[in-house]
Amino acid sequence: MGETEEKMEVAASAARDQLKQTFGNLTLLTHPLDAEISTATFDKKRIEILNDSDIILNRYFQEVTTWDEEKIQERSLKLFEIARQIWPYGN
Repeated sequence: MGETEEKMEVAASAARDQLKQTFGNLTLLTHPLDAEISTATFDKKRIEILNDSDIILNRYFQEVTTWDEEKIQERSLKLFEIARQIWPYGN
């Protein structure tokens, strides 16, 4: 791997790490469920969230079968639109 590729990989890794802490990648869970699945794969997390969470916010994961940077950004935008409808600016 050349220096340019290495720099690109470092930048991509930093971008992924930053996305992990955005609203699109976070959800509300009970403490026991969060502790149980915190290091699990997305497939396991998805199943457990759908089975154990009654929060409407988590129904989003019924339709999602993969989880990557693009999906996190899509969910961020959807959550933003929901928030904007609930709390419109300037009213």
